[in-house]
Amino acid sequence: MTDDGLMTLVNARLLAAVPVLGLALALAPAVAYAAPPETCNGSVDVALGTPRADVNGLVDSGSATIAFEGDAFGVSGRTIDESTFGGTVAAGNRFGASVAWGFDASGGGCSIVAIGAPGADEGKGKVYVFLVDEDGPALPAQVLSQDTDAVGSPAEVGDNFGSSLHFGGDLFVSWLAIGSPNEDIGSALNAGMVHVLPYDTSNFTGTGSVAYWQGQGGVGGGVEADDHFGASLGAGRNVWSLWVGAPEEDIGTTKDAGVIADLPGSFNGTTLKLPGTTGTQSTITQDSSGVPGAAETGDHFGAVLSALVGKYGTDRQPVIGVPGENIGSLIDAGNILVAYGDKTWASFQQGTKGTTGSVDGTAERGDKFGASLSTYGTSLLIGAPGEDVGSIVDAGAMHLMWASGSVPKLNGSREQSLSQSSTNVAGSSESGDRFGGSVAFGVNGAVIGAPGEDVGAVVDAGSVVYLPYVATSLTKVTGTGSLGLHAGNFGGSPETGAQFGAVAYSITY
Repeated sequence: MTDDGLMTLVNARLLAAVPVLGLALALAPAVAYAAPPETCNGSVDVALGTPRADVNGLVDSGSATIAFEGDAFGVSGRTIDESTFGGTVAAGNRFGASVAWGFDASGGGCSIVAIGAPGADEGKGKVYVFLVDEDGPALPAQVLSQDTDAVGSPAEVGDNFGSSLHFGGDLFVSWLAIGSPNEDIGSALNAGMVHVLPYDTSNFTGTGSVAYWQGQGGVGGGVEADDHFGASLGAGRNVWSLWVGAPEEDIGTTKDAGVIADLPGSFNGTTLKLPGTTGTQSTITQDSSGVPGAAETGDHFGAVLSALVGKYGTDRQPVIGVPGENIGSLIDAGNILVAYGDKTWASFQQGTKGTTGSVDGTAERGDKFGASLSTYGTSLLIGAPGEDVGSIVDAGAMHLMWASGSVPKLNGSREQSLSQSSTNVAGSSESGDRFGGSVAFGVNGAVIGAPGEDVGAVVDAGSVVYLPYVATSLTKVTGTGSLGLHAGNFGGSPETGAQFGAVAYSITY
């Protein structure tokens, strides 16, 4: 993969320990990965999660699919589950509920992949982290939980550790953030917690790790039941910073309005400071100064987080999906907000395409525009899985926007939208397909999940649609040459209700 000159190639490794905040950590040694190959023979293109897949008849045990770079998406790939790593496959583990991948600095730049199984061990949760190339994972994987690898917070039933994941760092991974949105803080049930574990080029370690919850370590807000702090994670203003979503946070008497915690981090070429250990932490809501809109009941602000590249390679411009936003009387029409590098904000919703805050389509009740996001450089994919295509309810649609300028900014005149009814797009729009339920940039094209797609007579088996880029550009895709792929294309079988394509992740440059 390339970054079109936007990425500063700094090998951000942990060169100094950082302060430990919030938790007394048991510094037990971590289990390291197996030795990686000297030279990797292929990088991950897109990682997919299918947490509702049944493995050996075990309901919602979950699986994940890793596709590698090729002339077209799906040329090579493999489907894995917990047994791949010697783990126990169990009903309800939901392996694949979260996926993330990046690059490891050792072993010829192998891909490093993290997959969450938040339902494992009665909902305590686990995260599997491993190096991988086209020959498969380098085994054993490192298995992280709140009881192992010096993470330091006791695992409890229902914490759902691993519900969300985010790698920090420039081209190479420097740390891993893991969300436990159902963590109880004192008597506040499901208040939520986030751990950030540094990477020492061989494994993630609890030594020097940090943990956050609301009202602790500088994080704003109070601990309240059902806030689900850590339900979403994304890059902050640079690649070493972290934004944490608490989409069910109440703002005063406004229920489930949502809030984001901004945890700054830094790297000066010598010392890495993990998120929240440097700078000034802040709390962002739709009532914050300069943020478009207003905090409203059910907005779930911060439910989806991503980030565009900013003015410089390591700068980021966070993008926030607000799929629960009401547009006038249109409930859950959805919108997105962008925090630009010059400290201005922009808001986009579906409407008459123009040069300001609208894109293709019409805002309608239940569209959930912004329910999924993916960024690659200055390009942005947006899913609207609740979009009706004509009279076809919840068929779904996707949008592709791209930013430009000295401070890269989006513009409604630079936008493309497609559905499965668009010319040459694989498949056809059908009720309940939810095309756009997930979105991801690949090397040679975009990948759009349709988790409600029926595969033959197999209801809600799920699929993904690969849309090639036009002339190798990240600013336009085409239905010509598109592929409709399901679990059977990656060594599995379509399953009723598995919803293949529900989770997708591409590296965010």
